[in-house]
Amino acid sequence: MAPTQRIVTGVNSVEDLEKILEEQDSRLVIAKFGAEWCQPCKQLQPHIDLLVQDLEENARDALFVSIEKTDDNEELFDHYQIKKLPTVILFQASEQKHILPRPDAEQLRKEVYSALPLPALVLDDDF
Repeated sequence: MAPTQRIVTGVNSVEDLEKILEEQDSRLVIAKFGAEWCQPCKQLQPHIDLLVQDLEENARDALFVSIEKTDDNEELFDHYQIKKLPTVILFQASEQKHILPRPDAEQLRKEVYSALPLPALVLDDDF
């Protein structure tokens, strides 16, 4: 079953993120903490876009959450102890599994794919 939602934006509080995590059950949630003015964030974004596309093409299920730092959501960044931008946190079953401060594209890809469950083997009628 293909998920309908791949990317979430507009997360502004700890409660917002916790609600998203609870709704995902065991689905991998990839949360990118960044800022509009952050150059390394801008450099990482095309790689995230390619990763989302690759996961979709290969029927791998993950949800990306893009969280942009503002004056209104400093508590969220403090709660997850975000010290460097961008920072990517991988969550599964509402638990923080990996934290990647300033990941490069290859490190991000490797960590995401290692956190994903193996795809199910589907046999067709000709097997």
